[in-house]
Amino acid sequence: MKQVVIYARISTNKGEQNIQQQIDYCKKYAIRENLEVLKVFKDEKTGKTNQRRGYERLLIYLKENKGK
Repeated sequence: MKQVVIYARISTNKGEQNIQQQIDYCKKYAIRENLEVLKVFKDEKTGKTNQRRGYERLLIYLKENKGK
């Protein structure tokens, strides 16, 4: 079984975007495709900044787990 991580992001808090819907969609896709989700990273309300802690954590996680 292939292993994957999920990264979800919304840029605003106007209510028209829902980060949990994105995550749920990705998890359902993973189940359909027989993929194991190892971790979920997310960033919310990042439209006005380039600082994305979830994305930064994702990159660190990938570097630390490369080849595993």
